[in-house]
Amino acid sequence: MGSENTNAKLAKKIVHNCAPTLAALKPANLFTVHFMDARSGNACAQERASRIVREGFASALRSAREQLGSGGVSIRVLAVRPGNALVLVFRPELVARAFANSRASAYLRSLGYNVDSLDACIAELARRVRASDVLAGAERSRAFPHEVGFFLGYPPEDVIAFIEGGSECLCMGCWKAYGDACSAQACFEAYRRCVRMMDQLHEQGAPLHYLAQLEAAS
Repeated sequence: MGSENTNAKLAKKIVHNCAPTLAALKPANLFTVHFMDARSGNACAQERASRIVREGFASALRSAREQLGSGGVSIRVLAVRPGNALVLVFRPELVARAFANSRASAYLRSLGYNVDSLDACIAELARRVRASDVLAGAERSRAFPHEVGFFLGYPPEDVIAFIEGGSECLCMGCWKAYGDACSAQACFEAYRRCVRMMDQLHEQGAPLHYLAQLEAAS
């Protein structure tokens, strides 16, 4: 697989999975890049996945970082597994704004995050993701750092309700809403419209750096 093809595939995934972040409607998006063996269609063995990460994915990631950086968008790989990588695409200033919410910051502090440093928070999030990866089944699900919802810009009350359980979910889209269902549904629809628009623009030839600099209101 040529580097140009790998770059194009990653760019397409970023646009489709992270359109609201590119449009500055959302602080961050999280998605998974799968490393597949073209001959078998199965998840690659560890050695092949590692080679793909080094030679293909890593190169495509550098290209995407260069393009998105001019628009104020950053990319971090939270974890690399034998068959996939978990990628966070985010706007640092919007994540910092989300952390400025008193409920979000207090809850993150209670979990051991240093909310005074975004880099430290993302490093801690990545550490917790990797720690959960070594577990299996229900134990892995419980250990996954669901506080990632604060990074993704979900309403703090919904993130806390999901983590602590005991509340009834009113509606579901990008996240499970427990409080203001109407506001959540309007947000879900805005994100869907954004994805459709960004996908269309990208298919028509708009590059990542252009999409990352579009105004959300356009």
